[in-house]
Parts: sequence; structure tokens; C-alpha cells
Amino acid sequence: MAFFRGLAAVSRLRSRMGQDATTLGGVRWLQMQSASDLDLRSQLQEMIPEQQDRLKKLKSEHGKVQLGNITVDMVLGGMRGMTGMLWETSLLDPEE
Repeated sequence: MAFFRGLAAVSRLRSRMGQDATTLGGVRWLQMQSASDLDLRSQLQEMIPEQQDRLKKLKSEHGKVQLGNITVDMVLGGMRGMTGMLWETSLLDPEE
């Protein structure tokens, strides 16, 4: 769940950066605002502490909760010693 929230944060960052996607000859181009309007470092400095706090809260509240024979601590700790795969399900085509 935290992984998907992290992806949502990246999506919010993209929208804040003012990307405009267009298609040209089958290639997708991203048009961004000028560098003076966009300071990626400052955007990340705003977002990272918020995400760190969310993960700390999640781990403190639910760290010992078991998901089968896996705990939330194991997932947040880098998934060491377990088999697993994370992906953004919204990117999967249901017809493929």
C-alpha cells in the first residue's frame, strides 16, 4: 500500500512540474516548463519528509501485522528473505 502511495506522490510531482504529453510519430514527448519555473530539488525537498513521516507512522502502527507469513516490517525493510513482486496495477491492460 505504501508503494502505491509512493507512486501517487511521483504522479503528483509530475503534475506539479507542468508536463504536457503529446504524441508525435508514435513517440511520446514531454514538454516541461522552463528551468526557472521548475526546481526539482525543492519539489523533492518538500515531498520527501512527508513520505518519510507516512512510512514511519505505517511501520509504527502496523509493523507487526502478519500478511500470511510475512510482516509489514519485512515489506518496508526491503523485502529481504521473501518472494514478492510489486507493480502498478492501473498500468496493466486487462485484455493482455
